[in-house]
Amino acid sequence: MNIQAKKLELVDLILKTDKPALLELVSHILKQEKDDDWWDELPLSVKESIDLALEQVEKGEELSHDVVLQEIRAKYGLR
Repeated sequence: MNIQAKKLELVDLILKTDKPALLELVSHILKQEKDDDWWDELPLSVKESIDLALEQVEKGEELSHDVVLQEIRAKYGLR
């Protein structure tokens, strides 16, 4: 079932129910999902690392994937 069909199915089920508690629960779940931001769930150290990386990119200090792989291979004697 595609996502649009699932949404329509849920709308139909919601429209057919007369249970206030169930409607409140659905409302709470949907509001919670909307309010959640994965960034807020990250540890501070990860946020700081990401911010530092973004600053480095803005300064042109980033390395390409190929360069990083070459450095790792040279450092650890990998092919």
